[in-house]
Amino acid sequence: MKLFRLPPIYPVTAAFILGIFAAREHFAVFAVLSAILILLSAPTVKAGFLYAIVFVMGFLNLSMRAIPRSSYPAGAVTVSGEVRLFPKKDSFALKTEKGNVLVWHGGGEKLEGGRPSLPQAGDIVTVAGIFSGLDEKKNSFSTDWKRINEAQGVCGRIFAKKIEMRDHPSGFKKFVVGLRSAADKSIGKYFDSDSAAYVRGFLWGEKSGLEKDIIRNFRRSGLMHLLAVSGLHIGLFTAIAVVFLSFFISRGSALLVSIPLAFLYSLLCGATPSSVRAAIMFSIMAVGLRTGRRGVLGSSLFAAALFMLIVNPLWLFTVAFRLSYLAVAGIIFISPALSKAFKKIMPAFIAVPLAVGIGCQLTVIPILNETFYEFSVITPVMNLLVIPIAAVLVFSLFSFFCASFFPVPSFLFSAVLASAVKGAAERAAGVFAASGSFFIWLIDKLLRATSIVPNAMAGWGHQSALTYIAYYALIFSIFSKKKRIIAAAGLLFAIAVCGQIKSGRAFRFYVPAFGSGDCCFFTSSGKWYQIGVASDIAGNMAPEYDQFIKYHGIKKIEGCFILSSSIYHIGSFKQLMEKDLVRKFYLRIGVRRTNEFENLLYEGRGRGLFRDFSAPLEENGFKLSLSGDALVLSRRVGRAQTLRKIIYAFGEKTAPGHCDVFIGDVYEFCEHWIIPQFEDKEVIIRLGRKVIKETW
Repeated sequence: MKLFRLPPIYPVTAAFILGIFAAREHFAVFAVLSAILILLSAPTVKAGFLYAIVFVMGFLNLSMRAIPRSSYPAGAVTVSGEVRLFPKKDSFALKTEKGNVLVWHGGGEKLEGGRPSLPQAGDIVTVAGIFSGLDEKKNSFSTDWKRINEAQGVCGRIFAKKIEMRDHPSGFKKFVVGLRSAADKSIGKYFDSDSAAYVRGFLWGEKSGLEKDIIRNFRRSGLMHLLAVSGLHIGLFTAIAVVFLSFFISRGSALLVSIPLAFLYSLLCGATPSSVRAAIMFSIMAVGLRTGRRGVLGSSLFAAALFMLIVNPLWLFTVAFRLSYLAVAGIIFISPALSKAFKKIMPAFIAVPLAVGIGCQLTVIPILNETFYEFSVITPVMNLLVIPIAAVLVFSLFSFFCASFFPVPSFLFSAVLASAVKGAAERAAGVFAASGSFFIWLIDKLLRATSIVPNAMAGWGHQSALTYIAYYALIFSIFSKKKRIIAAAGLLFAIAVCGQIKSGRAFRFYVPAFGSGDCCFFTSSGKWYQIGVASDIAGNMAPEYDQFIKYHGIKKIEGCFILSSSIYHIGSFKQLMEKDLVRKFYLRIGVRRTNEFENLLYEGRGRGLFRDFSAPLEENGFKLSLSGDALVLSRRVGRAQTLRKIIYAFGEKTAPGHCDVFIGDVYEFCEHWIIPQFEDKEVIIRLGRKVIKETW
């Protein structure tokens, strides 16, 4: 007997998604989840059988689809193809006979023959340059560009030396490209450079013209969705279009006419997953309203997801797709209950947008945390302030384009009257552009104010997939108001959290793929330690260091062991001290004292951070000691109290004896031997009854 009743499109889409995950991730896990879904939601045996078939279809839709692979040999190549979507500031996607490739041109400055005219969408070009395949994910904290590019059909990239134009687009593609180009020219004519960059970000999702500080302010305030064309943009655009068209045709007809306009706007923005989703959802709801069948928002959302994943299942593995759908799911399923509760204690004009912001944030936090290692906690408040201004801004921009592209038929007006009408349209465009610039200035001021808000960003560190599944199950079960579902989801969440805590307390030794092997981490009973420092060739802290810390949720490092006083590490050690992250620095006796190192010691000892590592250190069941230049970590594990040893050394003279794991330059008496500077991935050593070496 089913536990709850759902519209058929819900379990069908969910089963299809689980099938796609099963083809790419762990088949057994997602097959079990699919079986649970069928048992809980199938009203009849026939329906359950249908859901199982849909699961298999999702599995086959991805497993039988050719995933892009490197089609060209690494090195110098010359390829021809068509420019896809709309080129960015430094790159564009090229469709070739062997697949899609990303072409990097750096803005054209380094191309042969100076800076020629760069190609536009739909152009046929020949590119000469250096080809390289897609890289695997390097570290546990790295963005998986390989998977993101695969979802876009990209098989590699070319660093261009020369680009030759062969032909230009024609037909409808020419119309779309011309319309986008004309709009960009109007923006450049009526807006200053800073405001124009904002306008292009709001309209097309083009962020390359914005400064890094502005992007950081958007992220800090949680308003990056304003720079990614989504339901907000499509909704505002189509709403304004419907109101405008209603002056000339009926409201029902205006809804139908606005459907192709929504897809046209999506094409002008490069047909991103979020804009396509929004256009599909709007089309379903518009048809429902026109025919008198008011479509349910949730069904429209699931139908749009199913359609998109049938076309391209790899979209499921992109951040944009997940953020887009989860955000709308929060608005549809969570915000109504929150809004009802908030209206009891505050005015409706505050309660509704606040509920929308919180509902959206609850569903996207896991994705933000796992992708960017942090998320904004002030997003709901910022939405209250900025979204109304953004709506007025979009209206101003829509009016601006209507005025700047206002047609003046010469056969209806005399030359003098046509000139007057054209002049009036240009003045109106200037007025709307000025109002748009004002609203942009206002949004910019609000965003800059977030830079002084303390603790605006938060992060949970890395969590397991089961923890995130349990989190979503608990969130949506609470709003279902069914006690049995809430109890089951709560139990699952408790199990996931306990498993996460136990996993965090397990003994692990991390060898990150940064810092040229000088930086290693290990943890026991939830406490973190570090060996050496993550420095680049100039002696500065490696930028990946902060990403590693955020990914693993490290708040404090109990100790950092300094085994060498290399001049290349002094600067990084100082930066590490400034971060106020390490409780104690343990200094190996006998380290050579240079003037720079003495200054570092003076500052550190004055703050009580430095200790001489003269006697073995015991901490939570493991022992740290020195053997010559090497650091030895030993621990007895299991009922038999088997001694496990990890040795870290940087020189060939160290001979500490047999061990389970040796990390360093040259040694041959260990089960696992790691040379950090030659490892291309992060290495994890799990030290238990059996020593396990894993790579990401």
